Amino acid sequence: MEESGIAVEVDTLVGIYSNTGQNNQVIFAFLCSYLSGTPRPSDETPEVGWFPPDDALRMVTHPAQLGRLRDALAFTGQLTYRAYTMDPARSGASTSNARYNPNDS
Repeated sequence: MEESGIAVEVDTLVGIYSNTGQNNQVIFAFLCSYLSGTPRPSDETPEVGWFPPDDALRMVTHPAQLGRLRDALAFTGQLTYRAYTMDPARSGASTSNARYNPNDS
């Protein structure tokens, strides 16, 4: 069960995101299907819920998280790779993008 209190089935890899800033991170984003459970808050996620896409896009304000959400909502089968630098001293991120279509291999 995922930390939010729900069980999901992992379906498809949507994107790979590399933060090349001070805290080098690689984040993998997946589309998932809901299986069971009720969303619940945690230390990491103090508020949870189900939201229509347009509402979710308005609620997410962190640039990197908003980019991942947009990629997931617009997913058409092409894997997205984004490399960005998130500097805690700045309010934004610089980004480079690439798309990979596994059907082109």
